Amino acid sequence: MSPDKDYQKFADDAVHTRALEDGISRLRMALFVAALGPLGIGAIRLFNVQQPAAWMKYGILGTAPVGFLLLLINFVRMPAAGKFGKITFVTAALTIAACAGTLFLTRHFSLR
Repeated sequence: MSPDKDYQKFADDAVHTRALEDGISRLRMALFVAALGPLGIGAIRLFNVQQPAAWMKYGILGTAPVGFLLLLINFVRMPAAGKFGKITFVTAALTIAACAGTLFLTRHFSLR
């Protein structure tokens, strides 16, 4: 028997719960990164920045693909018990909505 199978044989609910919570927190990190885009665009509009710097535009626009990639990678790494949970789908939907919102708002406010 391999060491991993021995460990899984004696794993209790606390070990499985910790792995599930770790996976959910990684998905929330993807949501945080994806939400930085619309928040950044809102800050630009709030402070009435006429011509934002190029690094600011690329940084805001870059949050959409980075957030989506983090979502995909962390969903694959998620334990099987939590992949089809309600909180997983809600977090994934909010992340995708934040990515789409970033792309929509950059086009709407001509930040490209």
